[in-house]
Amino acid sequence: MRTFFYSGSRDEIAVITRCTSSFFDRLCMELWSEVQDHLDDIVSKEVAAAGAKPEHNKALALEGLLGLYLRHLRLLSGLARCYDQTVHPQKRLVLRRSLDAVMGRLVELKLELANLELMEFHFFDDLQVDFKLLPHDAEMPIAPYFRLERKDTLAGVNEIIGDALRKLGAIQSEEVI
Repeated sequence: MRTFFYSGSRDEIAVITRCTSSFFDRLCMELWSEVQDHLDDIVSKEVAAAGAKPEHNKALALEGLLGLYLRHLRLLSGLARCYDQTVHPQKRLVLRRSLDAVMGRLVELKLELANLELMEFHFFDDLQVDFKLLPHDAEMPIAPYFRLERKDTLAGVNEIIGDALRKLGAIQSEEVI
């Protein structure tokens, strides 16, 4: 939440509030339209791939799966940004369901990639160049609501780890990370 310090009349403050609100609404709508375009692209490609014959060439199948994986990662980061910027509870519920669905699909794609390559780590440098992505963009973001909802659980886990480290003598201070 941003706080603006302004020494004007109430009418001027109301105008500033409306302008900033409309700015954030436009920003969220732009983010949402970008995410919607990515989603439409992914759905059209997956529908086309569902009707196609199975690929017998391992390299082509791997490239197709990695492309889908990167598209879903881009979609996930866009949805996470939208979720983070949205205030309306109803919109947040819809975005959360979408985030959960995309994360589930990413797990499915990761499993398919692991079964195809028999490796847990995948190299998609060439596809990153094709999609014009930076290495940072290819990392899976953690959904914002995971941290917020599990704050108490994570605090308890950190406390247990801190106690264990203190007993072992690995740390001297009382405060853990």
